[in-house]
Amino acid sequence: MQLRGKVVKIHDIEKFSDKFEKQVVLVEQEGVKYDATVPLELINDKISDVGGRLAVGETFTFSINISGREWKDKHFVSLRAWKCEVETGGGNPSIENSKEGLPF
Repeated sequence: MQLRGKVVKIHDIEKFSDKFEKQVVLVEQEGVKYDATVPLELINDKISDVGGRLAVGETFTFSINISGREWKDKHFVSLRAWKCEVETGGGNPSIENSKEGLPF
């Protein structure tokens, strides 16, 4: 599943043990009717793989997994990012591609 949006905040890394750490990134979704800022979790090696590329104010497309768990008869949902692609801005792709075959 993918989610596209602008990074609005990158939280500090939380270390829970030698084998588990996470970082939460707040992303403002694009293309939704109402405000939709969602927390994405980066777990262990994804902190450096994905988190190292992120910048506040930049727009990305995130590949995410949805996970859930139960604790004391309550249910929790997490959105875990495992890949991100930066959205390139500026220029019209159809105009740029049409210039490829020109001799000048």
